[in-house]
Amino acid sequence: MEKEIVTEIEINASPSRVWRVLTDFEKYPTWNPFIKKISGIPARNEKLEVHMPDPRGGTMVFTPDVLVAEKDRELRWLGRSEGNAFNGEHCFLIDPIENNNNKVRFTQSEKFTGSMVASLEGWLDTAVKQNFEDMNRALKQRAEN
Repeated sequence: MEKEIVTEIEINASPSRVWRVLTDFEKYPTWNPFIKKISGIPARNEKLEVHMPDPRGGTMVFTPDVLVAEKDRELRWLGRSEGNAFNGEHCFLIDPIENNNNKVRFTQSEKFTGSMVASLEGWLDTAVKQNFEDMNRALKQRAEN
C-alpha cells in the first residue's frame, strides 16, 4: 500500500531565507507546531532524530536518513519503521516563483509505504495533512518576519 500527502504554500521570502529557517533545527521548538524537535545535520547520508506527534497523542521519535539536501532547494529524508511496516519519504521543496527571488512555492509532501498504511489512512488524510499545513503556515510566518 502507498499513500502520498502533498501540501503547498506561497512564501514571500527568498529561497535562501526559507532554507535557513527550514534547516535551523535548533529553533524548531520555538516555531514549529508539527516537528517538535529535530537534531542532526541536514546533509546527504546523515541521520536525523525527529520528534513528531503520533496517532495516540504521544510523540513519535524516528531517525531518518537524509536522501537529498540541496541548499535553497530541497530537503528529503526517508524514515523506516522496524520491519518496514510504515515508512515515509518526507520532502520539503523550495521553488522560486517566476524568477522572483523574494517569493517561493514551498511544498511539503510525504510518500508512505508499508503494511500499516491502509490502517492509518484516515489519520494520514486528516491529522498528518493538518500538521503539514500548520507547519507550512508557521514557516511562512517565520520566513516573512
